Amino acid sequence: MQTLEINFRRNEDEMILHGLEFLGFSPLVARMYKSLVEFGEGYSSIIIRYSKVGRKYAYRGFRKLVEIGAAKEIDCNKFAEKHYLACRPIEVELIKRKIGLLEGVLDEHYKEESFYAGLKVLGVSPTGAEMYRVLAKIDGGATAKELLSQGGFLESSIHVHLARLSARGMVEIARDKQPYRFRAVFPRENFAAEIEGVKEGIGILQSRFGSITLPEYVPSLNRTSQAIKIMMDNFGSVTHKNICSLHTGLFRNTGNPISNQILNDLIPKLDKMLSDGRLTADGVLKH
Repeated sequence: MQTLEINFRRNEDEMILHGLEFLGFSPLVARMYKSLVEFGEGYSSIIIRYSKVGRKYAYRGFRKLVEIGAAKEIDCNKFAEKHYLACRPIEVELIKRKIGLLEGVLDEHYKEESFYAGLKVLGVSPTGAEMYRVLAKIDGGATAKELLSQGGFLESSIHVHLARLSARGMVEIARDKQPYRFRAVFPRENFAAEIEGVKEGIGILQSRFGSITLPEYVPSLNRTSQAIKIMMDNFGSVTHKNICSLHTGLFRNTGNPISNQILNDLIPKLDKMLSDGRLTADGVLKH
């Protein structure tokens, strides 16, 4: 039973990622957005770890999510790592606009500009969409030569685009005589199935908003930032010598600095060092 549940979730995950990528998310950004939506919000390190994205590329991904309106950066301590809030999929303008274009393909075929924009969302190349537009206006179809004269396409690639359109069921080829004639057709069932798959994936993601409990976690400060913060809070000024002394004296053997307990213990340690005379009033540690 557990295996079935795992496989079912895996299939749902694939549908979500397929839907996001279909709508223009890169694979990396799609994984990050999926993870962020499932948490609802989270610090960057949690989202990076959960989505299994390399830290080197993750911050670019966060910037992209904020840029397209899929996430918001929450103000936090300038020394701490960034905290992000997910926007629900149905509220993301990019997702709404592209799903609207996809639905327009079924409602307005051949008629409106949005139909051809929707074809591009479906993965049809700009040249392929333009070629389909030209063919749709010609009763009885056209030969490759006639198509070249109508649309100004490149002769070297016209058969490639026609073959791709044919593979998607968008062009019929009359082979009864030479030269072959190409006619635009509307594969409503094919389009409807593709569009429904995308919408279903986004719907699953929407239903998962905030479904994973955020781990108990307080944002970490890196070692130098912790040192700067302590010095600023307690002495009002920071020098390179102060930072080096504090960094060496307090963090050499404290273990993992991500632990919140370490951060909570720092101020009492400083107070004790001051009272013991091991830390001077200007923040220099005596060895």
